[in-house]
Amino acid sequence: MDEVNRADPPNWIQQHAVYQDLMHLDVGDSAQVYAAFLVYMDLTEVRKWKEVVGVSCPELQAVLLEGREKEGETVQMIYPLPSHRSIKHRDFYDTFMRPLADTNGIERTVSKQVSQRDRSHRMRFPLFFYVNTH
Repeated sequence: MDEVNRADPPNWIQQHAVYQDLMHLDVGDSAQVYAAFLVYMDLTEVRKWKEVVGVSCPELQAVLLEGREKEGETVQMIYPLPSHRSIKHRDFYDTFMRPLADTNGIERTVSKQVSQRDRSHRMRFPLFFYVNTH
């Protein structure tokens, strides 16, 4: 079943404290919150990122994740985007890049990654953007 027509997440996910915290950010898009939770689990359980937290982004009506790839490294921002959704370049630029363009001395790197299918659950992880602002 594709992500657009996905039923509610499995019960264990709905009961997970982090999923509930992400839902309380009240962004109004349960598919994006579900994607954010899957990315959160990948970052914390598989990749062992540190200090990963969800933050609300009213401009994009989305949950973003912030965390460190390794302890002591720069905080990175992740935008979990379900595969059925798209983002306009202008919206992305206005939200992430324009505020940085006005700041002198900040190096900006933006990359995107599409995770491969999670073999144990047979689903694709969503597209997510890494916005590195160090």
